[in-house]
Amino acid sequence: MLKSCKKIIFTVSDKGTSIVAMVKKYLKVTSICDLFHMFLDASAALGAKVANKRINDREKIKKELNSYNDSLHNEHVIDYLKAESNKSDLHQEKYKNGLEDMTNKTHPYTLETSELQTTAKVTDTLRMVHGIFDEILNDSGFSDKGKKLDRFKRRIPDYSQVIDIWHKYTDDEMIKLNKTADELLFIKNLLLPVSYWKKTIKQTKNKKIKSNYSA
Repeated sequence: MLKSCKKIIFTVSDKGTSIVAMVKKYLKVTSICDLFHMFLDASAALGAKVANKRINDREKIKKELNSYNDSLHNEHVIDYLKAESNKSDLHQEKYKNGLEDMTNKTHPYTLETSELQTTAKVTDTLRMVHGIFDEILNDSGFSDKGKKLDRFKRRIPDYSQVIDIWHKYTDDEMIKLNKTADELLFIKNLLLPVSYWKKTIKQTKNKKIKSNYSA
């Protein structure tokens, strides 16, 4: 399989020490975590907890309404539960938006305009997402015993470097082409982004994500 590769510029792993050591020793390239691993960290820290709390809050309201007795205490309890339920809805929406930003805003090119992205921009995006997730965790009082969000944060610089690696690779390959400066700019700024998104859309199996990419 490796013999069929034209050029290996990096590998993807879950940062297992033996895999990373092999990559550095035999392939002489860096090993980068996949965005998938960061999704797993976010899910382990928040995913099920946010969803379950939202469901439980709604069930509590339903139960309290079923036992409604028109007392002042009962009304206070219901008001409190509704406030908690609204907060859970907000957390769910913020969590969902964070995952969408991870999906849509961590590519070599922007989704909206196909402009070139940088490692610095993607780093900022992921740090913002981490801040949102951390806010949800603290506001909800959830426990992150496995410190998955801490690992998510540590992985940001590691994953984000793939953006600049991509642009360096494409620039190095374009230098080999017998093209004018204007032709190279056309390839870099127009042809490559269009080709990238076409291939990404083709390889994406999730219908919702495919639809977002195609919009």
